[in-house]
Amino acid sequence: MTVKRCRLASIILLSVICSFAVHAEDERPPMPPMTIALNATPYPAPAVKSVIQGRVLVAFNITKKGRADSENVVDAEPLDVFESTALNAVRKVKFAVPPDWEEKAGPLQRYRLSVVFKLYPCPPESCTTPKAHDEADDFIIISAQAK
Repeated sequence: MTVKRCRLASIILLSVICSFAVHAEDERPPMPPMTIALNATPYPAPAVKSVIQGRVLVAFNITKKGRADSENVVDAEPLDVFESTALNAVRKVKFAVPPDWEEKAGPLQRYRLSVVFKLYPCPPESCTTPKAHDEADDFIIISAQAK
């Protein structure tokens, strides 16, 4: 093969690989419905006392038993306040996975859940209510009464 043909073959192969990757991304099964017990994860007491609200984006896989696995924090606002509580909350969620979850490669997919921490009523000194992350597949809210 000439150099020109090799380059053309490489470009075509790269295009096929890229289109397969985009197609595979589109085929990702949606995040299954979830349940979590009310008050399963309490708002951190120091954050209530300091009147801190925030959000944490957690990435994870969902096992065939409907539990989060390999959780990690992707983003947290503010830093070093809600991360461990958010991870604990995600571990307590039960996902209603369909019977064909493994066949659809569900356990291999990474999902993102935004855990939002809100105080009610919104404290006047910091009444910027946090919102779920745009890049999240879904969200949960953990709330507490402001003191």
